[in-house]
Amino acid sequence: VPTVMGLYYSFTNFNLAEPIKFIGLENFIKVLTKDQFFWVGVGNMLLLLVTGLIKSLTIPLLVAELVFWLRWMRVKYWLRVAFIIPSIVPGVVGVLLWKQIYDPQIGMLNEILKALDLNHLARAWLSDAGTAIWAIIFTGFPWVGIFAFLIYFGGLLNINREIFDAAAIDGAGAWRRFWEIDLKMIRPQLRLILFFTFLGSVQEYGGIWIMTRGGPGTSTYVPGLQMFLQ
Repeated sequence: VPTVMGLYYSFTNFNLAEPIKFIGLENFIKVLTKDQFFWVGVGNMLLLLVTGLIKSLTIPLLVAELVFWLRWMRVKYWLRVAFIIPSIVPGVVGVLLWKQIYDPQIGMLNEILKALDLNHLARAWLSDAGTAIWAIIFTGFPWVGIFAFLIYFGGLLNINREIFDAAAIDGAGAWRRFWEIDLKMIRPQLRLILFFTFLGSVQEYGGIWIMTRGGPGTSTYVPGLQMFLQ
């Protein structure tokens, strides 16, 4: 019902202040041809989407593989705990911590660069139009997302161990086992991560609002933020 209502209202002048009037494609024409912020936001969103997919399909999967194949069960247990503990920190707190890391005066990133005698690289990361979007992309490094990690790890646990034993007997090494067995057997999990990453990247604006308000200029502006502001 909300989907149908939203589609219907998109062809009207719906604004809660006056009777609804059907205006056809006027809203779409305005957004696509007259809104100078829309296409800039779409470009930034696509960059965040591509990098988000790369981050969710690489590091969490690699960490899940490394933990899954550890032989020491006690170490495996404590590593799982270590990766899960950060999830108790609210997302807003994590964003605020990274905002402090990027602080031009007392931020950890600039302090590390100064300690390494790389003062020329220090800058106001979130206030520079050339680095703001990349600072947001690198937020959360090394990107071991707990949701993706648990989904991948659960998928690996569901693989029948006899398949791994047969592969070992056939002489398959770790790399071939990863491509021929692991990736193929966790395809449902991969599709799930792709879906949620796509959805999150398209809708995300909260972290951007906290860190940059969409600035400087429109360097971090995204459609989700435009919807929020309007």
